[in-house]
Amino acid sequence: MVVLLAAMALVACGEQGGVQPVTSADEGSPGTASTPTDVEAPELFRVSEPGLWDGRPSLGGIWVAHPDVTDPERVRIVNRSNGQSVVGALFRRERDLPGPALQVSSDAAEALGMLAGAPAPLDVVALRRIDPPATEEASAAPEPAADAVAPAAPEEIATTSLSSNSVSSDLRNPFVQLGTFDVEAHATDSAARLSDKGLPVRLVQEPDRGARRLLLGPASSAAEQSALLDQAVAEGFADAYLVRR
Repeated sequence: MVVLLAAMALVACGEQGGVQPVTSADEGSPGTASTPTDVEAPELFRVSEPGLWDGRPSLGGIWVAHPDVTDPERVRIVNRSNGQSVVGALFRRERDLPGPALQVSSDAAEALGMLAGAPAPLDVVALRRIDPPATEEASAAPEPAADAVAPAAPEEIATTSLSSNSVSSDLRNPFVQLGTFDVEAHATDSAARLSDKGLPVRLVQEPDRGARRLLLGPASSAAEQSALLDQAVAEGFADAYLVRR
């Protein structure tokens, strides 16, 4: 057990001395062309199921453990009941332990607003860090928000289902994901607030999970993609990240 806990602490601590959110201050300004960006990698790992913190303090910082894991991963964890999210580490859990398969550390539970002994609906998806393309357009300073992003039409706020054919952009990840909501009112209220400010808001229904994802985009260029990330953070979505659709 001591060896296991030590290994978990070692993996959870990265070059910054711990698992940090995507937009932490020591990573530089979010969305700039020289700053690496986190993107979803569901082909590596993704589950949507209840997670449990048993109420005991745990070592290693922010992490979750699941029996289907083969290698440690960096993941985004979203509590669908309240929309709170955090970036942390993913480890393998022994299958013969009782309770939900998804085990949550004490630090992760605090960041996600979870109560001890009360399972919460969680989305856990692996992340991969990529470097933005070193193009002249991407290295240019982002345009002011009003010029960089076209105002969203009111009908775009309606909950839709995005397919690859509906995205008019050459970028690999033209959308910025702001959060995932189980409560429809929370999603629509956030979407309306952002739309009133002229941001290109989309609500995407997840039929397999019953949740709604709040997106900005699509961006048509690297500079616009960078501007959308900056605007997302300015609106209070500190964990915003790029997604394909």
